[in-house]
Amino acid sequence: MTPNHFITKFRSFNRYYSNLLSGFDRHLYGDPFSLVEDRVVTTIKTAGVINPNDISEKLNLNKSQLSKILTKMEKQDIIQRSINPKDKRSILISLTTLGEQLQDKQVRTVQSGLNDFVSPYSPQQLGRMSKSMQIIKNTLTNEHNVKIETTGLSDIGYIADLHARVYTARHYHAIFQYYVLESLAKYTQSELGGVTFTATVDGTRAGTVSLVESTDGTWQVRWFVVDPAYQGHGLGKQLITTLVDYAKLHDISQMYLWTVSELEAARSIYARNGFHRAETKPNHEWKDNTIMEERWDYTPGTGRQYNS
Repeated sequence: MTPNHFITKFRSFNRYYSNLLSGFDRHLYGDPFSLVEDRVVTTIKTAGVINPNDISEKLNLNKSQLSKILTKMEKQDIIQRSINPKDKRSILISLTTLGEQLQDKQVRTVQSGLNDFVSPYSPQQLGRMSKSMQIIKNTLTNEHNVKIETTGLSDIGYIADLHARVYTARHYHAIFQYYVLESLAKYTQSELGGVTFTATVDGTRAGTVSLVESTDGTWQVRWFVVDPAYQGHGLGKQLITTLVDYAKLHDISQMYLWTVSELEAARSIYARNGFHRAETKPNHEWKDNTIMEERWDYTPGTGRQYNS
């Protein structure tokens, strides 16, 4: 998505959300506090004591507007001012006993109103909205929740789907999808050992890699792929590092993988984690142009930058 396209979508959503908040302000706020006043009081309640400048910065409020709100609240015995003992030139704001009581009343009023607001929506719809809100917040603050988790056969369908999307975008032929599906099917039918690691970002699956036992006693690294929508989080590096750490913990030293020469980022990760290129062969089936398949073998205790 281009920045201009995003801005158009963002402004449209912002108008909708602003109207939604205005409706909340009319119906849920005003007694005892307006929406803006509630934000101020809640910030003070959360902090216990706080400098007015900190309130202004946290809420992105104009200092003049904040000053009028605080003056009004002080006259109503909702807040009290005190001298900062660490800086006599600085004022601290805290809630009075009445302010605490009114804030509690406001919380109950808003909670009741919001319960009515969300009641028409199913738990599934509320779950999707909650997840979307968290993603927006984490993206704008650049504080994502990234996890690498051990999964199993339950993620086989996801592995196939992600490969189909990623490699179709890379102009691979349908025969490649057959190759992936066939290998997954054989794995599910076999009694050989294996483990799958799945990366999630803010609760959404975003990448995967597996370590599968071979009939000759070696282990093959398979189905390593990261969703392009989540590039930039270091998922590929974390997935391979987790896999190698797992192999060390379980005394697995004979590992190998097959990749293609055009996947430069993946090859660099392999090299840094102890793999080295051992074999190459041309592939004329997967794309219109010939690509080079590469076998990489694992050597314990090694790791280096890869130069193609």
